[in-house]
Amino acid sequence: MNYDSPREIVETLQREGIGPKKRWGQNFLIDGNVRRAIVGLAERAGHERLWEIGPGIGSLTDLLLHSGPVTVFEIDWGIIRFLQRRFADQPLRIVAGDAVETIARAADEAAAAADVVVGNLPYRSASAIVAALLDLSPPPRRMVITVQKEMAGRMLAPPGSRNYSAFSVAVQAVCSVARRFDITPACFYPAPEVVSTVLTLTRRPDRLIPADRKLFVRVKDALFAGRRKTVLNNLKQRRDLGIHDADSAVQLLGSCGIDPATRAEQLPPEAFIRLADQIYRLQQSSLG
Repeated sequence: MNYDSPREIVETLQREGIGPKKRWGQNFLIDGNVRRAIVGLAERAGHERLWEIGPGIGSLTDLLLHSGPVTVFEIDWGIIRFLQRRFADQPLRIVAGDAVETIARAADEAAAAADVVVGNLPYRSASAIVAALLDLSPPPRRMVITVQKEMAGRMLAPPGSRNYSAFSVAVQAVCSVARRFDITPACFYPAPEVVSTVLTLTRRPDRLIPADRKLFVRVKDALFAGRRKTVLNNLKQRRDLGIHDADSAVQLLGSCGIDPATRAEQLPPEAFIRLADQIYRLQQSSLG
């Protein structure tokens, strides 16, 4: 199949009756230069495990297989059947189902997560997929992902900026994020209504590992619950975190070197980890 021919790709989709389905946010890459650029960013070593999220009809998969076996995650059974036929004689493993629900299970079954992940992520579930990848232990060494430009802005946003969010903290605590290039709607079929951005996420050698990741997520989300509120006002009623009043919140924040009058968007990822770990220690001491 000629993946550099938009006409052939569209004819294949129509002939197979496999897309696109709006509920899954399917937009198939039809630009050869773009797909070669994306695969070039993967920088996979020969021994490394590689996953692809949302392979579509295999325009990236076809190139990724040149460097070794590939595991793909796909929810659409029509596409799965097509990929099984198209790559029947190649080292392709297909994980069927929602990637958000299958990523952790696939890592457990293989006794190892991916070293490298490549994905043209569906817009509706992109943040949940990234979160699932970050939750792996260890997370992938490198991820090359295509997301909506607006979402890319949140992942790249530094502390103190308008786009800095709880999601920014979750990503930047684990990875260094770099913008590589934008993709215009004309490079996809059907053309989406937004511009896409290709990012690389490289696991930080000094990545921040909380004592309890689920607690870290709860603390991070609590601090961003009211963006216009100070961290003190967002924490002082969080009895589920062991904080009963403003005084206990002030004491807790002070022990972590956090000004109670600060807002969450002004704090670097390290501050969220310090706070979550201190709450964890207090919880463990109360149990002892």
